[in-house]
Amino acid sequence: MMSSGRLGAALLVILGAGVAALGGRAYHLGRVTLDGRRAAGVARASAESLGVRVAATREQALVARLRAEARALPGLLLAVALDSNEATLFRDGLPLRRMPVERATGPLPTGAPALARGEYVVGRVAGPKDTVEVPTWAWTGRGMPAPAERRLKGGLGPVVVELVDGPWLYARHPEGPLADSAFVLPGALRFAPRDLQVLKPNLQVGTPVYIY
Repeated sequence: MMSSGRLGAALLVILGAGVAALGGRAYHLGRVTLDGRRAAGVARASAESLGVRVAATREQALVARLRAEARALPGLLLAVALDSNEATLFRDGLPLRRMPVERATGPLPTGAPALARGEYVVGRVAGPKDTVEVPTWAWTGRGMPAPAERRLKGGLGPVVVELVDGPWLYARHPEGPLADSAFVLPGALRFAPRDLQVLKPNLQVGTPVYIY
């Protein structure tokens, strides 16, 4: 018959073995959980990286296609290259005039649209006597409250070209919310006043405008 001392020692050994086994099991489960989280993180990062590469490839393909079509389309066409901030007026694929353009940089004000590449057509051409509703971000983009009445005569400059479902093409106004030479209206393209005056008779309603 086992003495009480030996029995206690045996029980301690058994309990110790059990605790060690439980500890080992907990460690194993912890490692599995940690490894699983790391694998999930790597998978998410890989998927995000792949998504970025796919989006970049699609954008490069869009730019290449629009650039090629701009030189192949018959008739008048205005092409704007965002990588060089340059606009070119083409006729039957031949460049007639090249002009610098400006666009907003930095974070967009609330509600302001991003300048998107794509195919557009001219929807309206307005002059200095025409009334234009100036977007609220012409003020909020500079930290100013927008007035209740935003319909201004010649509010976007002496010549304003509105693209269907696309950005404004405008020139800096000598006065009003867009008189600041350092501020370019977000989601729009700003031309030199002389360049836009020259473009005006060539940009009739329906004229294609490619932005790439």
